[in-house]
Amino acid sequence: MSVWLNALLLAFIFTQAGGYSSHAVSPAKERRNILQFGRLIECVVGIYPLEYNGYGCYCGMGGHGRPVDKTDWCCHAHDCCYGKAIKAGCNPYMKYYNYECNSMQATCSEQNDDCAKLVCGCDLQAAQCFRSAQFDNNFVAWPNEECYGATPACP
Repeated sequence: MSVWLNALLLAFIFTQAGGYSSHAVSPAKERRNILQFGRLIECVVGIYPLEYNGYGCYCGMGGHGRPVDKTDWCCHAHDCCYGKAIKAGCNPYMKYYNYECNSMQATCSEQNDDCAKLVCGCDLQAAQCFRSAQFDNNFVAWPNEECYGATPACP
């Protein structure tokens, strides 16, 4: 089972223990920020986040080739956004951020530090992109050998 799949599985477990609003954070919780991406997906899209793991060529760990559809392009854009966060000196896989979720609408807190704002923005943009894209079951568990063509450059 991939690291990303395990993280999203844990995200689901942790989200069942509380609401979507994130507040003060302990050092142990700071290591769990990848779980927040799963929670944002559930909040904004209403789909269990593990559905996206292994979707197309970019949803999950790694990614190469041409994205197969708009949902896969959302994952490619998310990978690019995390790449920008890393270049800015942030660790998007570990950075905890505050956000609120109400009625399938999420907002990143203005109280977040610069890295938290950047990472929350990446996750929120991806979740909103997923909401506007059609989820096609034909691309679930898409085989890597079907991911061919030039890998698109990040904007």
